[in-house]
Amino acid sequence: MSQNRPVPQNLPDPERLQKMNHDYVVKTTAKNIEVLAGAGDLTHAKALADRLLAYDGSDETKTALQQNLVRAGHPDLLTAPAK
Repeated sequence: MSQNRPVPQNLPDPERLQKMNHDYVVKTTAKNIEVLAGAGDLTHAKALADRLLAYDGSDETKTALQQNLVRAGHPDLLTAPAK
């Protein structure tokens, strides 16, 4: 899902489809990071967060990810040094 794939040209709004796919990847990955962090699996949560930010390091994604980490009880995960 994290790979941008060509969209068929016969679709009426291919940019919209690409944006929807991008937003889905960001939202579901941030939620999965929240689950990992909430379960105490901080190593995997941090690794997945790093991968998400490599995919999309925008301020919007960082804000959404931070909100999920706050809910998980680990708001400092992104700033914590790597183990």
